[in-house]
Amino acid sequence: MAQNFGAAKSHKGLMCGVVSCFLLLFSIPIALFFTCRSGCGNDPLTRLIMDEETYPVPGDPANFKPFDALVGIRERVGQDARLTEVEIWLVRSDGTVDLTATYTPAPRVLYTFVRPAKKPPAEMPPIGAGRKEGDIWLEEVKVECYRPGQVRHVKKMGGNVNKEYRFSNEGMVLTFGSPSMGTLPEDLGSPKISVEEIWSAAIGQGAPREAVARITWGSRGYDFLVDGWDSMLRWDESGVLRD
Repeated sequence: MAQNFGAAKSHKGLMCGVVSCFLLLFSIPIALFFTCRSGCGNDPLTRLIMDEETYPVPGDPANFKPFDALVGIRERVGQDARLTEVEIWLVRSDGTVDLTATYTPAPRVLYTFVRPAKKPPAEMPPIGAGRKEGDIWLEEVKVECYRPGQVRHVKKMGGNVNKEYRFSNEGMVLTFGSPSMGTLPEDLGSPKISVEEIWSAAIGQGAPREAVARITWGSRGYDFLVDGWDSMLRWDESGVLRD
């Protein structure tokens, strides 16, 4: 089966969604091949096939501010999701990331969340069989922001359905992990220090202002690294620069 999804509400997109859903219900082994262009990745019928969701990033993708965008990204993931890590690749000293850049390696930002599973398995194992007291079904959600318009090729094999498709990134892509047992982690909350403040301190330590850096924010604090610069700076979780 091959279909070309030219738009979210196109006739071809609708037919492919309906037929695919019908075949899945009857567990008939099938292979799905289609190309999803701008907008169709968020159509409810298309989501029956695709395992990702894609949306425009909050703000200007050429001057993307990773910490400022958190409010809009949290709205997409859901208020019950806990933020556990933010990884920023190639951020400039003014605190912005140019997601439209075409050089390699390309700038990108990755947000990792954990939330209660939206579609948990019907049965929960007993305590001692992969589950501890207080565990619930969880799923990891990753939100990757990268160059809008870039096409991603996905190929998944196994089970009754083999899927192969391409879709165009609207700006950020949400991917969802398989349900697993555990307890909800602590949310990182709001940043205690801005990207601009991190960069300012790094420049004071000798980092080249015209460079681009990698910044990671997690439960242990903030890390700053410029490839080719011989120092790595770290802040604790309260935003205080470590010695």
